[in-house]
Amino acid sequence: MGIFSLSYAAFVAVGLFAYYLIPQKAQWCVLLALSWGFYLTAGPRAMGYLLFVTASTYAAALFLNKQNRFLKSLGKEEREACAPAVKKKKRAAALLLMLANFGLLFFVKYWDFTAASFQRLGISLPSLGLLVPLGISYYMFQSVGYVIDVYRGKYDAQRNFFRYALFVSFFPQIIQGPIGRFDALAPQLFAQRRFSFENLKSGLQLALLGCLKKLVIADRAAVAVEKIYGDHQAYGGVMIAIGVLFYCIQLYCDFSGGIDIVRGVGRMFGVELTENFRRPIFAQSLTDFWRRWHISLGAWMKDYLFYPISLSKPILKFGKFSRKKIGGRLGKILPTSVATFLIYFVIGIWHGSSWKYIAFGFYNGILITSGLLLEPLFSRVREKLSLTDGHRGMKVFRTLRTCVLVFIGRYITRAGSLRTGVSMLWKTVRHPIPSQFLQGGLFSLGLTGGDLLVVGVGVLLLLVAEFLEERGKSLSERLDEKPFWVQWITMALGLFVLLLLGVFRGDYISAEFIYQQF
Repeated sequence: MGIFSLSYAAFVAVGLFAYYLIPQKAQWCVLLALSWGFYLTAGPRAMGYLLFVTASTYAAALFLNKQNRFLKSLGKEEREACAPAVKKKKRAAALLLMLANFGLLFFVKYWDFTAASFQRLGISLPSLGLLVPLGISYYMFQSVGYVIDVYRGKYDAQRNFFRYALFVSFFPQIIQGPIGRFDALAPQLFAQRRFSFENLKSGLQLALLGCLKKLVIADRAAVAVEKIYGDHQAYGGVMIAIGVLFYCIQLYCDFSGGIDIVRGVGRMFGVELTENFRRPIFAQSLTDFWRRWHISLGAWMKDYLFYPISLSKPILKFGKFSRKKIGGRLGKILPTSVATFLIYFVIGIWHGSSWKYIAFGFYNGILITSGLLLEPLFSRVREKLSLTDGHRGMKVFRTLRTCVLVFIGRYITRAGSLRTGVSMLWKTVRHPIPSQFLQGGLFSLGLTGGDLLVVGVGVLLLLVAEFLEERGKSLSERLDEKPFWVQWITMALGLFVLLLLGVFRGDYISAEFIYQQF
């Protein structure tokens, strides 16, 4: 069931009606029925994967919670005596759970890539050819994060299997996130609510904005992206760079638009899902960009991977060694840099089973580590130029620099292979051939002049809206301050634009969400 279909709209409408009509104590049951029903449309095998992850993480969390409670029930001396054995049991259970779940993820998502890589070395491994279930990375990371929190004693495990299953499978977010936390999401899912007209209006506004981003801007940009990436040999460097620019537009409007729709639908049910984008175009550094882009994934990596690695005994020992033997700034940042590289390797491979994604991860790790290493030099240059961190020119420079670094990375992630991405980047630098652009090359990308105007105006309006939000209030907050009739006229106008320039345009074909494949 595609999100951009009448069946999905009817599904949500019927779900809202049932949710607010049924006795409040049973509202969460409606959400679970909707969630499982929605995911079942992906097929029984996909549902099997979901149930395996749900059942295994549920059982592991109960066991870990039992060990935590046992320790708390003991006196101080008994607790100290039993703690090592209990800790050993907990570690074994957590390790088994992670091996089972991430092992499953490896086989469905990465086995064929691994087999192909070994094939190049002359080692033959069978190819499984498994289809990757929709959203498996999202609900698996969410579930494993929950188990780790229970392991740490952050909160007690949920004893009701079906309540926990709702947390894992809440239908708006299961396909492409955001990745939720149990203590933030679960209380909202189980709350008893009356119908809220304000939630409905706000949710519709956010979902409408997401549809405009996706259908009006992203799906148009996708045409040019397919044209250039599909036949990059036919284009010079300038046109390739324009294709990458269109891909940047497509990727942001597609992913953030999808998240807006997800959050909007959740809000109609009274559930506020975590923010996943915070105006990444205005990031001041690559690190800042990753704090603003796919926020829930970055936060998951930081809390459940970066900190445990950084504070692990091997890294702490390595830190003492590097400060003593290497010294200087390099000796200080080297241990953290090792953890950073591991994190971005995981982020890279999370995006897909290909060497280009691994290279993309290392590309970010190298740049971030280099930035930390060279910061003293940058500081001296700023001092000589009398540029403070708050200087407007400095902010503009940092923003443009970050945009360029992100832009370069997009050559790799969208290309068919790492070799192709590097070739396209090299061609941009060595053979720009601006004559293709000057001779009307834009009109060879499958877009009409009207399409190009729609994309340009749409991106400009989006930039203005995000600039205003960066400086203060969001667009929705500004709209809420207006009279009631202004709000609904604005929504009606947005719907008209969506239908005219999106759904009902002559050559309209909606592309799948880019990030639902992850």
